Amino acid sequence: MGAAFSAADLNTKIAGSARNLDCKFINKKGVTTSRQQYAYLDKYGIALLLDRESAVAHITHKVTDFTVN
Repeated sequence: MGAAFSAADLNTKIAGSARNLDCKFINKKGVTTSRQQYAYLDKYGIALLLDRESAVAHITHKVTDFTVN
């Protein structure tokens, strides 16, 4: 988990702080098969998927709206 930053950097509607969470998925042979980057929102206790990369695709997500019920 990385250093805290303002969650508003992801979207101005998100309060509090966030932390980068980088995950690697490794197969039985020890080879990284994919990687995902999340933003963990401290105030809400949830993680938002921001980026996913594998041999097949590289997908980037942007938080365009945020609502808490």
